[in-house]
Amino acid sequence: MERILLPFGKEVRGPGGGTILLGTFDGVHRGHQALVLKARMEGMDPIGALLFDRNPAEVLPIGKRKEVLTSMEDKVRLLRGLGVERFYLLSPTFDYMGLSAEDFLEKVLVPLAPQALAFGEDYRFGKGALGTREMLRARFTTIESPLLELEGGKVSTQRIGSLLEKGDMEGARLLLGRPYEIQGKIVPGLRNGHRLGFPTMNLSLSAPYILPKEGVYFGLCHRLGKIYRAIVNVGRNPTIGVLREEKVEAHLLDYPPEEGYGGTLYVEFLSFLREERRFPDLEGLKEQLRRDEEEARRLPIDL
Repeated sequence: MERILLPFGKEVRGPGGGTILLGTFDGVHRGHQALVLKARMEGMDPIGALLFDRNPAEVLPIGKRKEVLTSMEDKVRLLRGLGVERFYLLSPTFDYMGLSAEDFLEKVLVPLAPQALAFGEDYRFGKGALGTREMLRARFTTIESPLLELEGGKVSTQRIGSLLEKGDMEGARLLLGRPYEIQGKIVPGLRNGHRLGFPTMNLSLSAPYILPKEGVYFGLCHRLGKIYRAIVNVGRNPTIGVLREEKVEAHLLDYPPEEGYGGTLYVEFLSFLREERRFPDLEGLKEQLRRDEEEARRLPIDL
């Protein structure tokens, strides 16, 4: 895998040749996957992708959502798994975001000298998203993919985010082509779970992920090369002490304590179990957690 940084103000250079994918690729959902497949079938190797190294809305007031479905590392990992070999990385600075469509074409795309560009039918580029497919066709060989529709609607990042916020993990998984996943560093918590007999791993997320609606989920957790069934809570701990911000914590079933509680945890959300609610006492909460664990052991893992 090759990563090529394209700092603004310096002459853009690339190895040339091959096919370059254009788009944000947040989620690397089934529509994105269809585009990559089309590029691999019709384009020239190697396949590359031109990406911002983070969501522009994180650093610039452009009026778009800051939360994402995939971090930069998630995106690269998933695209690499689909056969993308090169990654051309731009930083979302005022300079790059301020380039007109014509300047973006002349100062970024033309110097990269691809043999072909691949993009979806809704792709736009340049300041104000005024760059069109016709402009790209006039300068390059293009590979264009129609929008993918499933279950009566377009497969899009926005639609997937809406499903997640409703707790519809099955619907999100259909559009993603895999379970929704987040990752983060395991950090110390208040050890309330330990005192209840259900120790949890608390996550400091590696990106501003779109979180599923508050509640309790059945999922899978990946840690140290092993996969564990898990109860995952997204919420504010209303019984023990209401938190100001949502947090994500996971109780891994049959996790050996001697493995420790550091490092990184990957969490896949499979299904919504129940709403988060306040219990009258800790015994009521413990009984519900026991029922949650029974259900998490019983549910099939259908990936």
